[in-house]
Amino acid sequence: MAKPAVLNRAEINAKVLEDPQHDYTAEVLAALVQVEKLDDSAEGLHKKNMVMFMDNKINIAGGMIMQLREKYNLSLEAQVFYHYGYASTELDVVILSWKEKIRWDRIRPTSLVQLLGDLQVTSFAGTHDAKDWVPLIRVMPHAEYPSGSGCVCLGVAQFIDKFLTEEYFVSSIATSWEFNNYPFSFENMTELANVCGESRLWGGMHFSKSIPDSYELCDGVGDRAYADLMIPLLGDGDYADLIDPDKVTLFY
Repeated sequence: MAKPAVLNRAEINAKVLEDPQHDYTAEVLAALVQVEKLDDSAEGLHKKNMVMFMDNKINIAGGMIMQLREKYNLSLEAQVFYHYGYASTELDVVILSWKEKIRWDRIRPTSLVQLLGDLQVTSFAGTHDAKDWVPLIRVMPHAEYPSGSGCVCLGVAQFIDKFLTEEYFVSSIATSWEFNNYPFSFENMTELANVCGESRLWGGMHFSKSIPDSYELCDGVGDRAYADLMIPLLGDGDYADLIDPDKVTLFY
C-alpha cells in the first residue's frame, strides 16, 4: 500500500465520494457530443490541443518550474524545496483518486459507446459505426470515476498558489505556453486547473461527474503540502535563506 506524504492514512481513508449514480444514457450522449466538437474549427483545434497537452502531466510540471524560475529567479535550493512539495501533492492526490477508483470501479465511455454497434456517430475521425468510436487519445486501463487528472491538476494548482502567496506575496501566476506550434495562455492557476479537468470531458475519456467530484475529493491537499510538509523543512530558518546568495552554497 502506497504511503502518503502529506495526509496521514486516517485522513486518506476518511476522504470518500458518494456513488456518482451516472445516468449512462445521458452521459453517453454527452460524450458523443463532446468528441463530435473536436473538428477543424478554432474551438475544435483549441480543445484538441488542450486534451493532448493536459494528458501529459510532465508538460505542466516542467513548464511551471521553468516559468517560475524565470519570473522569480529561484535558486537551486528553492527549486528543490518547491519540487518536493509539488511531487508530494501529486502522490497524495493520486492515492486518493485511485482509492476511489478501486472502490467504485466505473466503466469508461468507450465501452458503452461501442455497445451501440452499427449506429452511425460522428467524431473527430468523421462519421462511422459506434463500435469503432474512441476518445481523442488513449484511455488508461483503470476505472473511470473519479478523474485522477482532475485531482492532480487541482492539487498542484493549489500548491503553487500557496507557495506564491506565502513566499512571493502574489495570489497566482499568469503563464504562456506553446504545444504543437499552438500558443495559449492562462491568467492564473485556477484557470489552468479548470481547463485541465474539462479537457478530460472534451476528449471523451470521462463522464461529467468525474471532474467536479475529483475536485471535491482532493481539495486542500496542495495547501496542506505547503503548510504541513514544506514549512517544517525550513527548521529555524525561513524561505529567504533559500534565495539569499549569501546564505546558500551552490555546487557546480
